[in-house]
Amino acid sequence: MKTREVQKETRDAVCDSISRVMGVDIMDGKRKRELVNGRMVYYALLRDMNYSWTSIARSIDKHHATIIHAYRAFEDLVSHD
Repeated sequence: MKTREVQKETRDAVCDSISRVMGVDIMDGKRKRELVNGRMVYYALLRDMNYSWTSIARSIDKHHATIIHAYRAFEDLVSHD
């Protein structure tokens, strides 16, 4: 089964939206809380668009386990707020 890859245009559009709303560049590799939160939103948005963990990870140059962990942490944060 072939996974649907995240297109550059989709990645850029989602990154730009997050940048405008949150004021962060999620492509920056730093681990500041604001950047991590922005990446969590990115993962959640793409997952809601039915992209696989692997394709989301490839789009942002991370390991798929990182995406899964961050997505679960994001769900926990959202459910408790």
